[in-house]
Amino acid sequence: MDGWHLRYVVLDQQARLLHYYIKETDNLPRKTIDLTQVTLVNITEKESKKNHAGFRLLGGKGCERLLFISADRKSCNEWVSAITAVQSGGSPNENLTGKKSE
Repeated sequence: MDGWHLRYVVLDQQARLLHYYIKETDNLPRKTIDLTQVTLVNITEKESKKNHAGFRLLGGKGCERLLFISADRKSCNEWVSAITAVQSGGSPNENLTGKKSE
């Protein structure tokens, strides 16, 4: 991998899907991840070469292994909480959209 690339990410809480796009203006997602089929794993700052806050999604169709890096720990925690809530059948407090580094 030659570097990080920003991606636009949308959490669809009704369908329990995470869509990510190359650009915010794209009509079709580059990938759609079924959140009922993946495991969410937090990464620690020690695992990140530059102390980034992030998480991984492992397994499942469309998601062999994806790494998401957030702008800061607070943003990362919001995404992790929202995804965890959706995975358990609940709903996050707010709709989340954001950028993903790939």
